[in-house]
Amino acid sequence: MHNKKSDGFTNPQDWNSYYGKDHLERSNIPTYMISILNKEVWCYKPGKLFELGCGSSLYLAKSALSGWEVSGIDFNKKAIESLKNYLQNKGVKFGHLIFKDVFDYDCTLLANKYDFLVSFGFLEHFRNPENILRRWCVILKPGGRVISVIPNLMSLNAKLLKRYNFQLWRKHIIITPLQFDRMHLDAGLRIIRPAIYTGGYDLDMLIPWNKIREKYPLFILKLLRYFGTFIAYYFKIFFKDNHRLINPIIYGVYEKK
Repeated sequence: MHNKKSDGFTNPQDWNSYYGKDHLERSNIPTYMISILNKEVWCYKPGKLFELGCGSSLYLAKSALSGWEVSGIDFNKKAIESLKNYLQNKGVKFGHLIFKDVFDYDCTLLANKYDFLVSFGFLEHFRNPENILRRWCVILKPGGRVISVIPNLMSLNAKLLKRYNFQLWRKHIIITPLQFDRMHLDAGLRIIRPAIYTGGYDLDMLIPWNKIREKYPLFILKLLRYFGTFIAYYFKIFFKDNHRLINPIIYGVYEKK
């Protein structure tokens, strides 16, 4: 989804396994993401929505089916073609689905056209995410909003990712909510909703179950899944809702000045 040789940690082939032929048909959007989109985007009259590092985005697909004019950019050709084919087969019109690196495309060609600029699990793959935000905010209309979501790399789940799939873990940078707000401010945006840890708990977010499955028998795997949910339940009782150890994501809302 995202890369610049001098700045990003991933390359196009890293994402091939994420986009199976039934990826969009399954439409497995986490409930906490549905909640965010309902609150921040879908509650408005359909307009123009652009996603950075979109891949074959479930979020763009659902938005398009709801009447939004969707666009996005990604450097994985398979993902972009998959999304195009899906929307065409559904008979849904869409905007620009661009197969290119975010650093290479001239985004001034889309200046002042979009109501929302969104990214979901994108900015954490770069050393300096604010450079991307600063560059791409040009596509927003005055007062247009940025909705940014990243995985919580401070969570218990992330610790399991680091232990069992270090190669994948190291393709992310750790960002706190305060740092997340700061990078958006540095990009020239104003804060509408300060970044927070949120989502409740997601047993699959960041945990490399396929790698764990290689090391332990099935009954151990089932115990880990059971106790993971059990532990998260008690964390929710004894700690505040936005505690960093269990919430799967960080999200914030920002606005173009």
